[in-house]
Amino acid sequence: MKYYVLQFKFLTPVHFGTAQNKKSGNLQSFNCCADTFFSALATEAAALDTALCGKFIAAVREGSLLFSDLLPYYSGSEEEFYVPVPYYRSEKINTLDYGLSFTDLCLQYEARRDHENLAYIRAGGVKAYLQPFGEDEAPEQEKHSFGWSGVQRRMDFRDGGTAYYVSNYSFAEGAGLYCIVGLNDDSLLDELVKTVELLGLGGIGGRRSSGFGKFVLRKAPFALNAGCSGDAGVLHELLNNNASSLQMTLSILCPVAQQLDAVKQGAFSLMRRSGFVYNSETGGYEKRSSVYMIKAGACFAQRIDGQVLEFAAGAGHPVYRYGKALYMGLPV
Repeated sequence: MKYYVLQFKFLTPVHFGTAQNKKSGNLQSFNCCADTFFSALATEAAALDTALCGKFIAAVREGSLLFSDLLPYYSGSEEEFYVPVPYYRSEKINTLDYGLSFTDLCLQYEARRDHENLAYIRAGGVKAYLQPFGEDEAPEQEKHSFGWSGVQRRMDFRDGGTAYYVSNYSFAEGAGLYCIVGLNDDSLLDELVKTVELLGLGGIGGRRSSGFGKFVLRKAPFALNAGCSGDAGVLHELLNNNASSLQMTLSILCPVAQQLDAVKQGAFSLMRRSGFVYNSETGGYEKRSSVYMIKAGACFAQRIDGQVLEFAAGAGHPVYRYGKALYMGLPV
């Protein structure tokens, strides 16, 4: 399988609402899972050409077309690609210096806790992150602010001009999201890129009627190969590391029943996925069935394929949810 990187430069704020955001009290995040991206892509493809949409769905089902979640990147002096923090860590040695003052000890503890609570790390820093803490503790990675959460005021003129507020996330200059696409058939790449470019005109995520989620491709998609350097080179190496005893997911995963025994032996976290689907027959939106799936960053002893779920939501057409996984082998 060949792997390609698509980098999205967002022109407007994004609104990727999740149940986790509401529960934690966060205004908004930039977390866009592969199922959200694939649903938007399939909808755009269906509007463009129903045969093309069917081609994408068939390719995904047979595992010849795979997507990662939309992950953050930062373009500064070099291209920095970030991946989810693995749900695995070697046993840590307590290296807190109890000879420090109480204030300095608290600062050291807070720094350690912040390091452990990271959501994303640079691809080039995965190996260092997996090492146990000891005397030669891995140096702290350079941190960037990918953007900021905010709230915008909108007006609903259907009820006499009622005001409402929409949470959103705006990306900083040089920051955005990227997606790794795995392809067995290169002939799909041009059609995929064309569909993604059209998707960017309308936007992705929620509140698109308010102009949210619009993007362009930062540059032409590029292949991850042995000639890549920096984080891209590390991604190429890890994506093709099938022999590792720990395989980490880069996308949301929904295993089939026969794979549950292998899943139970891994380390992972669940997340609830729900949403609405447009019913072309009634002209309204209907709630999709909720399902719990495995978050990106899960670690297993082998690569578990997953599945594409199909729901009967009464929308007059099949409703799909992406649950296949893209993997990288961890250097352990």
